[in-house]
Amino acid sequence: MLRGLSAAAVAAAAMLLSGCTSLPGSTASGGAATDTGNATCSGSSSGATLQLSSTSGSAASGIVAHGACSVVGVPDTATLLISVETQGPTARAATDAANGRADAVVGALRGKGIQQNDVRAGQLLVNPVISPIVAQPLAGGTTVGGTRITGYIASRLINATVRSIGSAATITSTVLDTAGDAGRVQLNYGISDDSGLRAQASAAAVHQAQEKAKVMAEAAGVSLGQLVSITEAADPPTRLSPTSPQAPVSGGVSASSVPTVTSDGQLIEVAVDVVYAVG
Repeated sequence: MLRGLSAAAVAAAAMLLSGCTSLPGSTASGGAATDTGNATCSGSSSGATLQLSSTSGSAASGIVAHGACSVVGVPDTATLLISVETQGPTARAATDAANGRADAVVGALRGKGIQQNDVRAGQLLVNPVISPIVAQPLAGGTTVGGTRITGYIASRLINATVRSIGSAATITSTVLDTAGDAGRVQLNYGISDDSGLRAQASAAAVHQAQEKAKVMAEAAGVSLGQLVSITEAADPPTRLSPTSPQAPVSGGVSASSVPTVTSDGQLIEVAVDVVYAVG
């Protein structure tokens, strides 16, 4: 996002925020949260690094500084991760049952006002049920064992976005009532458009890195030269839920994207590394 920014862009970013505390609220486009809450900035343990060299072939002279900022925003959407799982004596029977339950769930979601483009039916998974064969004694003291297929399990995955966050709990109950024992639901919260929050965090992170570079230059007795580069560090955002603690409803759906839960909201984190030449 911040890769390849010019020195003028960095200066403009620094003017946006003088620090990363008590950021003012802002309204992002597309229905994003209107209240960012407070933001906090923190540097890495290394903070800034001064690299001085006078011999050819070695590392270039310069100051490398790290800046990081996090902004907490209020979620405005909910996402339902729904799994419908059924079992049958044949693959066809299990599949037909899963598809029927999934179609009923989609119909219930549409009946609750969820738009068609906010409901995405996922993949169909079919797996055999493997059961052991009871060993039987034979002449000579030997036994026969092993396994055999005794049925099939089919599951359908559905992802639904709820734009009216206040109705998320009611819609979750409707889904579970419709799916019955076959249904599992994971309810997550998020921000539909976090671009405004991310821009604030980015500007503050750049400014923090600039200030660190200035301090390092003054301490080393060198002048801060031209900006060489700005690179956004790989610090991904952590999504948080407005409820705590959060547990999967009726068993839940395993997902690597399950958010960390606090009562604060969704956390947007941005980290940058800036490199300056020295005079």
